Amino acid sequence: MAENDYSTSLAAEVRALVAGIAGPTALEGIDDSAPLFERMVLDSLHLVAIVSELEQRFGITIAPEDLVPENFGSLGQMAHFVEVRR
Repeated sequence: MAENDYSTSLAAEVRALVAGIAGPTALEGIDDSAPLFERMVLDSLHLVAIVSELEQRFGITIAPEDLVPENFGSLGQMAHFVEVRR
């Protein structure tokens, strides 16, 4: 059960980080599984900033080959990626 709490907490932290980059209203009505690039919530410039923030905040390294939709397509995928890398 503690692992689920951690995942929920991490997902909330990733959501807040992305909202800080994309703008406070960008994620309104967007759930954790929504395709952010397909819905034009995020673009490549946002991704560069998100990667930098994730690396700094969580002490991880994100390689160019990690920048695929399976890792960064949605908030849930980003949170899962960070959780695995930590």
